[in-house]
Amino acid sequence: MSTCLAALVLFATAPAQVKGAFYAVPVDELELAAGQVLPSYAGSAPWEGWNAGVESLPWAVLDGEDDGENDDGPGDVVLQLEPPPGGRAGEGELQHPLGVLCARTSEARELAGTLFLPKASGEGFLRLAFRVPAARATASETDFRTAELQRVLRLMRLRLPGGAWFRHRHDELKAALGSQAPPAPDPEAWLPWRDFREPADALELFSGGRALYENLQLERGLPASAAGQATVALDSLPGITVRAFDWKPLLAAGETALDPLAGLIPADQHAVFFPSFQAFADVLDEAERLGEFGLAAFERRSADAGTLRRLERQLCLELDGFARALGPLAIESVALTGSDPYLRSGSDVALLFRTKDAHALQAFLAQRQDVAAPEVEAEYGGMGVGTSRSHPPTHSRAGGGFRAVVGPTRSISSYVCTVRDVVVVTNSRLQFERIVEAGGGKTPALEAQDEYRYFRQRYPLGAVGESALLVMPDAAIRRWCSPRWRIGAARRMHAAASLAELHAAHAAELLEGVERELGTDPRFPALGALRLTADGVHSSTHGTLDFLTPIAELPLEQVTEQEAALYRTWREGYERAWSNFFDPIGACLSVAERRTALDLTVLPLLLGTEYAELREVTRGAELEAGSGDAHAEALVHFVLGLDPEWEPLKSIGSTLGSAGAKLGVDPLGWLGGWVAVYADAGAFWDELVQATDTQEVLEGLQSDPNEVPLAVVIAVRNPLQLALFLTGLRAFVDGTAPGMTDWKERVVLHGGVERRFVEISSPGLGQEFSLFYATTPSAWILSLHEPTLLAAVAREESRRTGGSSPAAPWAGAHAGLDLGSGGLQILEAWFGSEVAASLRRDCWRNLPILNEWKRLQPELDPVVLHERVFRERLECPGGGSYSWNTDWRTMESSVFGHPGVPKPGIRRPRAWDDLAAARFALTFEHDGLRARAEIERE
Repeated sequence: MSTCLAALVLFATAPAQVKGAFYAVPVDELELAAGQVLPSYAGSAPWEGWNAGVESLPWAVLDGEDDGENDDGPGDVVLQLEPPPGGRAGEGELQHPLGVLCARTSEARELAGTLFLPKASGEGFLRLAFRVPAARATASETDFRTAELQRVLRLMRLRLPGGAWFRHRHDELKAALGSQAPPAPDPEAWLPWRDFREPADALELFSGGRALYENLQLERGLPASAAGQATVALDSLPGITVRAFDWKPLLAAGETALDPLAGLIPADQHAVFFPSFQAFADVLDEAERLGEFGLAAFERRSADAGTLRRLERQLCLELDGFARALGPLAIESVALTGSDPYLRSGSDVALLFRTKDAHALQAFLAQRQDVAAPEVEAEYGGMGVGTSRSHPPTHSRAGGGFRAVVGPTRSISSYVCTVRDVVVVTNSRLQFERIVEAGGGKTPALEAQDEYRYFRQRYPLGAVGESALLVMPDAAIRRWCSPRWRIGAARRMHAAASLAELHAAHAAELLEGVERELGTDPRFPALGALRLTADGVHSSTHGTLDFLTPIAELPLEQVTEQEAALYRTWREGYERAWSNFFDPIGACLSVAERRTALDLTVLPLLLGTEYAELREVTRGAELEAGSGDAHAEALVHFVLGLDPEWEPLKSIGSTLGSAGAKLGVDPLGWLGGWVAVYADAGAFWDELVQATDTQEVLEGLQSDPNEVPLAVVIAVRNPLQLALFLTGLRAFVDGTAPGMTDWKERVVLHGGVERRFVEISSPGLGQEFSLFYATTPSAWILSLHEPTLLAAVAREESRRTGGSSPAAPWAGAHAGLDLGSGGLQILEAWFGSEVAASLRRDCWRNLPILNEWKRLQPELDPVVLHERVFRERLECPGGGSYSWNTDWRTMESSVFGHPGVPKPGIRRPRAWDDLAAARFALTFEHDGLRARAEIERE
């Protein structure tokens, strides 16, 4: 172990000059083994262009390579795939399309190794054995280091996990090159999406995701200003001026049942209310299960930051078997609150427990504190009375006393107190004080806010199936948009990036468990005094990577002129997105053994919302229980409310106006209030789901589209006008394309009843297929599949004669989507290749940093090493494990393989495996949105 650590220290502190021989040989000049040839790419190489990712990056190894840093070993090798950033004095652009192989050895000798290049077919890599004569050792150390720098810049540009390590290497290489280092790249050439190193973008980011933190590039970030430069008083910056929404007209008369804990939660904080301890545990379990892939997908990475486990440990509140058994007996209800939503990076969180015996629960929690942190002495204190280590907790009427255990890095930070017979556990003394003030009436509480009351009327307390109510009130969102929070969040992002880079610089000591003072770092003055601890690098101002100091606790009274200007720019743009009011959010969650449902309300929506067009299409067209032809045979069923006055529809009507004018009718006057598209069960879908090559099945649609059981149903409000429209439509088609289509009425016996419909065939189009349609007094039904059409007609007649039909899950909404188990399989088959490719890319994005760790410390598991250095575990999104492939000299996934030899992988996230059905409904109301979602499991 010590040898490996020494190697890492040597690598991380490489001097500016390293003795040895250096090579820079164009790939197309390498001596390949007999019978081997370089691939010939059509156009550019696969790794060129902005769409190129890890899956297309070639690599090379030298025979017998071990850690690559031992001068007695085979040496180091890197491929230079593009010109150095900005070019280099005395050098032209890279002239060789396959790149240049650059190597370093302890002395000039013949090199032998293997080159791995993408196949021209695009799937997998070629393994090409090569040799380089000793006489080619004519390059310089500058050539080799410049090639290394180019590789690191590419990896930085891809924003991969381990970004802090690649930044660290970038800085080392630039320092080693000195005046010979190429100029910085054009900032506009970094990425197709925005560069998050821009100061304005740093202010705009609103996420606690560590992927964004560690991949922030510091050179162009929001500058860390010395105290003398912070000359603008924070209080002088106006915050959001958008008016608050007037909820009173929406509130129902009479008393509203409110959560007993709402009186203790500050009015400007979000809150989640749980009606019981069991509901609290169930929601946490579900959040952990869904978060396994949900957060990773959102952050474009596959990593587990262990947020819930870290928070449990910090609060001394592990939900083990004993706590789960005791909780339902002692606790009546639970609430969670905090001043910001940055749980993954560090938020001041509080849990409130309404209990049958507050003293007994507080004593139990005190025992948990002592067990979790035996090395930390318990601390007692109260509001305005200082702290004491020799007196028991004090209790005022509002509950001003607390018992706390707080470690130096706050990996343990647990305050326990009783406020109005409610036991509060929090990781922040400031949070504790705010709850006491709200409970004592010194500051407004959430229970007095109109939006909270509105959400409690919409989602009544004690409703069957309720597991949690989430409320984000106006004041909380307004505060998150304030100058303090936006500038504070930007500073924290840069602090996290700085801490990550310090972790990279001190990786060897972190692995060794060294603890020592680091003093201050002139590169990162905003971090204050630094200390190397068992929990990582600790900043006296910003905490650790595991727990950044909450924004509410940051000292932030003065800001720089630049920070003030950036906030003003952001605020002006943000306020332009709102017409009149802000958008508080409420949501009700229900978690059962086989069913999870979410009902979300956002009032109002912002201007320019992506829902704008959908809202216009459905304006005033609320779906009823019988809308959309709900039926159990549908695998996928989409229903949309339809406003006949929607402008694009009126334009279509104008286009068809000439045909309607001859008949004296409005061409679309027959339209009802909805349209539905669905796929019924059938052999085609079975074949698609079971096929190993879904693309081949989909291509078969062109030869026989009439085998696909799809249907479109459009509501009819005036059957006579529909008949006139169809007559005019046929005349229009025959007049504009005579002989191209054949319309004929058909009558078939179906279910013992004669069914009439029209078949439109296409003899003049060079391909035989038919479109079938039928009309009923309430619907126009179209399908390419005759049995699907006949079944739809039969259902319509049954409904008109009083027959029963399944309840429509979208009733009362403006749009709905229903997916049965077969529908989920269809979507998986249809889009499986795209989902699988995305999962594979995310899996392979972890490989570069894992390969780096394997090269530096071959005796350690790279996954474990990365977790110890950067406090997060890299995971394969397919549920596989990472291991070293000796033949290909790369880490690989047991599920997806590696770019050289891909494995089939999986077509969907593993968390989807037990899904049986999913239902969604959207309702537009009061310029806002109500969204309902429900999933069922096998």
